[in-house]
Amino acid sequence: MSMKEVDTMLKRLCSLIALAPLALASFAGMPAEARDKTMPEDPDITEFLALNQPDLEAVESFSQNADKEQTETKTGADTKQDTEENKEDTAQTGADSKAEATDTGEKDAGTDRSTAAASSSPVRTHGIDVSGVGPEWKFALTPSFLSQIRSGSAYLYYSGSDADADWALGEVVYDYCGLADGGYYYNGADENGAYLELTPESAAQLQSAVASADSAWGGYRQGVANALGSINLTVSDETLVQEIDAWLCRNCTYVQVDNAYMPYFTATGQGQCYQYAKMFADMCNSVGIPAWKVEGGNHAWNQYQINGQTYTIDPTNDDLNGVY
Repeated sequence: MSMKEVDTMLKRLCSLIALAPLALASFAGMPAEARDKTMPEDPDITEFLALNQPDLEAVESFSQNADKEQTETKTGADTKQDTEENKEDTAQTGADSKAEATDTGEKDAGTDRSTAAASSSPVRTHGIDVSGVGPEWKFALTPSFLSQIRSGSAYLYYSGSDADADWALGEVVYDYCGLADGGYYYNGADENGAYLELTPESAAQLQSAVASADSAWGGYRQGVANALGSINLTVSDETLVQEIDAWLCRNCTYVQVDNAYMPYFTATGQGQCYQYAKMFADMCNSVGIPAWKVEGGNHAWNQYQINGQTYTIDPTNDDLNGVY
């Protein structure tokens, strides 16, 4: 039975109930013979009476189906609402993750370091070898020229084509010894600048200065070894590069100095870009990671290699920008 039929049935039943008192009154006032007379069968009336008999099972079924439809409708609405809420939560989570990634990206934007290599090298134990740590040999500052000074020779010869003996002595005094001026160490030179003639006093004074510098550079070499000894060396190359950069940022302070003397840097922890870059290169090379200092525009930074790929890093800016 359809919902429409049930509705029609109920309306007719109500009509019959409303007419029942009148029918009973009429029936009571009828003569006995009229009351006892049997009404002939009429198919239309029989069908009408059958139609108006209440089908309780159909009514109960209709009620249950109506409740079921209402429940399903409510469940569908709730499910849709939950789905929309989940979409909103997912979108918010994605937005938060993107914001965090942006923050992280902004923090690390100053240096192209190991994140570019995505930790592709294996974890290994890096040994420490500081035997190659020392001054930056330049045009004229060479081990052979220093050997002449250590021997106390009164004549200092220089055979290079890029400078002369006077230049070589200046680099010894300034870069190796960390002194401001070396002009008083000699009193004569040949016309071609191939050699310098020292007075005995100057030769002895210069010899003493180089001996002190030898000790100072030994201290710097030990400082590099100590710094590396404080770092976990059983890591990938990428991680170790970050740890070296972090060590410099956490243990050194950027200051303007008159002479970028490396032994002064490890002794005081104070220096500028040249010293940050020089020590970074020395620390990396001492654990088998090729690195070098780059200079330009009155600034110094570094490049290093991992798996044949070259990366750039700037320890000075990382320190000034508070990366670590």
